Amino acid sequence: MRFRFTEPDDVATYGDQWWVWDESAVLGLKGRELIAIEETVGPVMGVLRRLRQDDPSTLTTMQAMWIAMTRAGREVAWDDFNPVVFTAEWEAAPPDPLDGGEAPAPDSNSSTAPPENAESPSS
Repeated sequence: MRFRFTEPDDVATYGDQWWVWDESAVLGLKGRELIAIEETVGPVMGVLRRLRQDDPSTLTTMQAMWIAMTRAGREVAWDDFNPVVFTAEWEAAPPDPLDGGEAPAPDSNSSTAPPENAESPSS
């Protein structure tokens, strides 16, 4: 999933770009990184479980937003993080072309033929 802020004050404070909430990336963090997050916003597994519900709370939504933003390198103090949570726009993140999709067909003119005097791989 990804989100972006829409309230003018939030856009001015946090930007208008899309922020990606990537549950699998959070689950793949090393223990010390997770502990640092938990020391700030609370238990990560609770956030993950509550986000899967049909109607996550304000706190859960803010926790996910903050985690996504800080994981993307945006430094924002949790105590100062105060967006208008439910006006943010959420949608499915588009697939990353580098994460699987079909590979482009090789271009027959993309490489040159090996020199005639080149040794074979078995030599």
